[in-house]
Amino acid sequence: MVRTRTLRLLSLASALTVTFTLHAQQPPATPAPPDPAKPAGAPDTVTKMSMMTYQAVFISKGPKWTSASTPESKAAHLASREHVGALMAAGKVSIAGPFDGDGPLRGLLIAPGSPEDARALAEALPGVADGRYVVEVLKWMGPEGWFQKHGDLSQMEKIYFGFLVEGPDRTQDQVTAQALQRGHLDYMGGQAKIGKLVLAGPLLDGGRRRGLIAYRVPTLAEALERASADPMIKAGRLASELYEWTIPKGTLR
Repeated sequence: MVRTRTLRLLSLASALTVTFTLHAQQPPATPAPPDPAKPAGAPDTVTKMSMMTYQAVFISKGPKWTSASTPESKAAHLASREHVGALMAAGKVSIAGPFDGDGPLRGLLIAPGSPEDARALAEALPGVADGRYVVEVLKWMGPEGWFQKHGDLSQMEKIYFGFLVEGPDRTQDQVTAQALQRGHLDYMGGQAKIGKLVLAGPLLDGGRRRGLIAYRVPTLAEALERASADPMIKAGRLASELYEWTIPKGTLR
């Protein structure tokens, strides 16, 4: 199981690296020499992982948002929970959950299907039509079959979700940028191998938001520490924005 998870996340890290390179419009890198530790003709398991495009639906405070706890807001929260649970049970949503805190971003769900399907699904969420919430749909690439079928909504876990965004220093030359990308890939693979990095992949139309990550660790401080140790982030080429995310236990291994 650990080996399968590691190979999947390595493939995600590869996709992130390729995406960063394409966005930077850098010339193609010179192919790396053969790995002397790999027998000739050995299959490249990582690159054979089947990738697919999901739709990431971000739910934010709308113009009619209120933090007041009223019978109406409690009923709306319960209706939203039941609605999303039904979508997950039907396979229309792969994973979903709220973000803690009082920031503008309130939750995220990831769904298979087309952007149009996701937009229709998002606009039917309780609280969207009346302006309590607004939604944004972005294309996200991840491995096919990555999410487990419908986690138990009565059992939740907290992990730390994040955006990888463009950092303050993207002035590195091509050789340096490629070395940072290799270090980034190695680092993500290492975090996956020890079970800390449980989700990663590129956003295909996120602008300065280049990718999504999630760490399964006890505290935000540890998530920040692990994210900040990524060579790309240490060099300032990328930065991370992290949120505490509550999801159904068992949806992510």
